[in-house]
Amino acid sequence: MGCRGFAVTKDGNNPEDVAEGNLMELIHRNMLVIDESDELGRVSTCRRTWIQEFVASQHKWKDDRAPTMTFQLLRTLMSLEAVSSSTDMLNSFFLGSNYLTVLELQDSAINEVPVSIGNLFNLRYIGLRRTKVHKLPECIEKLSNLQTLDMKQTQIVKLPRGIARIKKLRHLIADKYVDERQSTFRYFVGVQAPKGLSGLEELQTLETVGATIELAEQLDKDETAKRVD
Repeated sequence: MGCRGFAVTKDGNNPEDVAEGNLMELIHRNMLVIDESDELGRVSTCRRTWIQEFVASQHKWKDDRAPTMTFQLLRTLMSLEAVSSSTDMLNSFFLGSNYLTVLELQDSAINEVPVSIGNLFNLRYIGLRRTKVHKLPECIEKLSNLQTLDMKQTQIVKLPRGIARIKKLRHLIADKYVDERQSTFRYFVGVQAPKGLSGLEELQTLETVGATIELAEQLDKDETAKRVD
């Protein structure tokens, strides 16, 4: 929630802490169910309860008609499988959706990110978790408002140099699957990070990158990073 801009600073707490508190309250009220936790036991994915799923299923469209969507006003695109599995269709979305702020393609069939993503200057969140994407375009550096880039469990092995130029970036989450069956303890590896990460003054989370002496020196200079895995 904090990553997507749904939570703001409150009582001296940063947006991430506020969002985490809101999430835990929803879980405690049985409004959400924990679906997945990460390697450290932190809540990673939630889903609606079966009652909510039932209610939602009873309010689907009764015919083939659907509300008309104006892509120019679209703010959020979340895992539309029929769309996200096609690079051409994603490209058409990006070209006509300049106001898009949230792009969530987690678990979709996408394997390539169109270069037209560089036109989405309002983007604050990109989620590519558990996709087959193997590379990010260099034009990612144009996304000056981007706060969260989630590439966990993808095929990406190296981050583009332009990542270090996204000054508002707060959460950089990335690792690569080496064993999708998770049959070994270390079934993922860190990705190669570019130089200049120490210049990201708002960076709160850096997870998971390959450890190098140069990166360690950069992080030693960076007093703002809250979590490094």
